Amino acid sequence: MDPQGRPYDDDRTVPRAPVPPPPAQVPGGWQPPAPPAKPPQNRWMWVMIAATVVIVIASVVVVVVSTTGGDDSTTTASTSTTQPSTTTKAGVPKTSTPKTTEAPPPPATPVAPDAVMGFLLSAPEVASVYSVPALIEKNSGTDPIGGDSPIPLECRSAWAPAHKETYDPTGFTGVARKTIGDDPPTGRGVVEAVVAYPDAAAATAARDRVVAAWRNCQNIDFTEKLGGRDHDWKTGVVGNNDGVNILLLFSQSPPGAPPTSDNPNCQRAITVERNVVVDALGCGPGTGNQGFTVARDIARKVAAAP
Repeated sequence: MDPQGRPYDDDRTVPRAPVPPPPAQVPGGWQPPAPPAKPPQNRWMWVMIAATVVIVIASVVVVVVSTTGGDDSTTTASTSTTQPSTTTKAGVPKTSTPKTTEAPPPPATPVAPDAVMGFLLSAPEVASVYSVPALIEKNSGTDPIGGDSPIPLECRSAWAPAHKETYDPTGFTGVARKTIGDDPPTGRGVVEAVVAYPDAAAATAARDRVVAAWRNCQNIDFTEKLGGRDHDWKTGVVGNNDGVNILLLFSQSPPGAPPTSDNPNCQRAITVERNVVVDALGCGPGTGNQGFTVARDIARKVAAAP
């Protein structure tokens, strides 16, 4: 076609555009095009971490707002983690109740000084302690036991319950005592006493004073008049049985003789209950823990009193 759109009438051909030469060969043959450069992996890692932190913070804020009922005040994540309550599955906060410590019971009411006689054991009760059919009450009183004694003054508390020299300096408010034994005498019997104080602290101090004197008089020999004649004794070692301090007195008349009705062994016992000191002496040919048992039983009566 000529420029006007008419075909040529000769054998001329339509001129063609020149073909560009092939690209120059690179040494080593053809190489595939290089892939596009990837962004550094560390950059993507930090992007992912930042996105995760944003999601976590957003979740915590949503939980705090939902549990506080839509409070307008700002609550941070650190504040929510210090709350003592836990969240149930329904999203309702469950507050743990702190444990409460019960207050100690109030101190027992002091026993009235004029009530102490009622705590002493009766003759049938003492007979039960000795496992004998009967014993009798020989004397009683509401004053300390007095009188001179050949026993050293500092050791008289080791021999007689409620002794005047033992208790006069202690500020007691009331005393009751009984002597219970058999008739005719066989050396079996009890001297029991209770001594009242203004409060438990004063009673405890008086008991400790007596026990300290006992400790200073362990393993000593002394003489006491019994039935109008001298009787030799030897003290043992202070012990403690269930809160009751005890001291054995071994008969030495004649020395080495077995315990008999004329030659009994004895056991001293002392304890404190409320504002009352319980002081007892139990003697007999086969004495075991009669002094301890009498003191323990009296203390139980004092503890149970209103």
